[in-house]
Amino acid sequence: MAQERSTRLVVTLGPASMRPAVLRSLAPQGVDLLRLNLSHVPLGDLDETLRTARIHSHLPICLDTEGAQVRVGLVATGVALRVGQPVRLVREKALGTERQLSLRPEVLFATLEAGTTVAVDEAVLRVAVVEEGRATAIVVAGGRVRSNRPVVLDPAPVLPALTDKDRTAVDVAVAAGVDQFALGYAASAAGVGELRASVAPGARLMARIDSRIGVERRAEIIAAADTVVVGRGHLAAELPIEQVPFLQKAIAREGAEAGTPVWVATGRSGVALSAGSTVAEANDVANLLLDGVSGLVLTGETAVGSDPFGAVERVTRLLAGFEESAGRWSAASEGGRTPLATLT
Repeated sequence: MAQERSTRLVVTLGPASMRPAVLRSLAPQGVDLLRLNLSHVPLGDLDETLRTARIHSHLPICLDTEGAQVRVGLVATGVALRVGQPVRLVREKALGTERQLSLRPEVLFATLEAGTTVAVDEAVLRVAVVEEGRATAIVVAGGRVRSNRPVVLDPAPVLPALTDKDRTAVDVAVAAGVDQFALGYAASAAGVGELRASVAPGARLMARIDSRIGVERRAEIIAAADTVVVGRGHLAAELPIEQVPFLQKAIAREGAEAGTPVWVATGRSGVALSAGSTVAEANDVANLLLDGVSGLVLTGETAVGSDPFGAVERVTRLLAGFEESAGRWSAASEGGRTPLATLT
């Protein structure tokens, strides 16, 4: 049985972790919550996904909406864009190639304008011509483009807090008894309120701060949500990476001041990807807790990683070990002894 911890642990479900044996192993390891990322769950599969998760685990489920984000559609294997080549951006579903990419949501195209920079996976494009429902862009930095990857636009478009898919999925989840939801790419308190109005009274709402606008409006988002999740992987795609650690600390501090729990999504940071945790990885977890973060959300490690069971096991060991060491350090300090002597 897993050791009791004060830090909450959330596991994102995906192809790697939706296997019965893995699902059954999560609660005994101390996992507190299962996360379904709607960005990677087709609407037609949601009912069956919820049913499978509940058959093999008694853990509560959180439905995490797509929210106000842009993603590229299905892309053929091996697509790589070269500097200087033109690429059509279209709103209809179409297989992505070196010449054409599909973006969603469709409402994006109503606000798209010439000069907009579009960062798609490893490539960067600049919009040259905008037409009805499509645009032509020129590649200014080459690189691979893969299916369903987040897209960052500058200037950022104004998008609805919930997509049509989100609204339908929330209805399905509510009917299935789900009572925890997360707003992806939260951009305002109004967006959090919109999701709250769509779910059952008393449902717990999380808001993911994982965009530039979310950072700018974090005070109102923290005040409106029950829990805030720092999506540092997505933040690093929109902001200089050196700013992310400081923003993470700022959000943790501001959440504590407002009485709103703050959790951090790993963003496939390496915390649970390697078979043996490094000192740097252990230090990352320790610093999160020292900053006042009260929950950790595993993402790619458990959704598509090669060893979701091992990832959870390593993180729970790090969390339990840190809490034990912190307790011993605190007790030793209060007793007037040298803390280091009690830890070795």
